[in-house]
Amino acid sequence: MADVGEAVATAHSLMEACALAGTDRVVATPEDRGPDPDVVEGVRRIGQRTGSRLRLTHDPVAGVVGADVRRRCPSRPLGK
Repeated sequence: MADVGEAVATAHSLMEACALAGTDRVVATPEDRGPDPDVVEGVRRIGQRTGSRLRLTHDPVAGVVGADVRRRCPSRPLGK
């Protein structure tokens, strides 16, 4: 599963759900809108047990190549 856009609460929840299910996950975000480092650490710990892999990138095209499921995260206007 791949997400493109800013890492909001839904993206964090899906990262955790995929890790628990043993599903690989790619999150492509702008550099200043990445996932919370604590969430990333927790997801990677879960992935060690379940075989799930998390990949973070800032390249939206590379983020969706090969993904079975793609989701565009909503983003809010800059400055809000």
